[in-house]
Amino acid sequence: MPLLGILGGLAVVGRFTAILFKSSVIFEVVVLVMVILFVLMAILNITQDHMGAKKISADTIVGAVIVYLLLGIFYSGIYMLVETLVPGSFKGICRLAADTQSGAHCVSSQAAAALQYYSFVTLSTLGYGNITPITPLSRMLSWLEAICGQLYLAVTIARLVGIHIAQSMQER
Repeated sequence: MPLLGILGGLAVVGRFTAILFKSSVIFEVVVLVMVILFVLMAILNITQDHMGAKKISADTIVGAVIVYLLLGIFYSGIYMLVETLVPGSFKGICRLAADTQSGAHCVSSQAAAALQYYSFVTLSTLGYGNITPITPLSRMLSWLEAICGQLYLAVTIARLVGIHIAQSMQER
């Protein structure tokens, strides 16, 4: 758990530094990797807590919702990493971020906001289509996120309902 706090602190400081000062691509990549690792560790810690629960409580349900939301943040970090390393991996992020220069690479914060939106639209399989993955890697990550989102919901809901039914039967 202390590692999670340290990684989170470094990620926050790094992110603010990257926003406030013009930073190199290498610095951006390092910060994005720290953010992704932090979110992944948080997902694993919370999942371990709520998946080990024998009784359904408000904490269990909140934990499951938080993990779902963190999955969207996790994938948006991965998309930002891909876009940083291979600019142009996603079509439409500059347009969505209100960047008027066609073909220009978006400012990092604009691209991050657009890719976070894209991540949650993909996770929920809503798929508006205003941002399109272009490269094979961005396409693979997009369908992987859509499948993860659906499987997470199906498995989590089934598990919570199953435990709730077992709890109800034991109380009778």
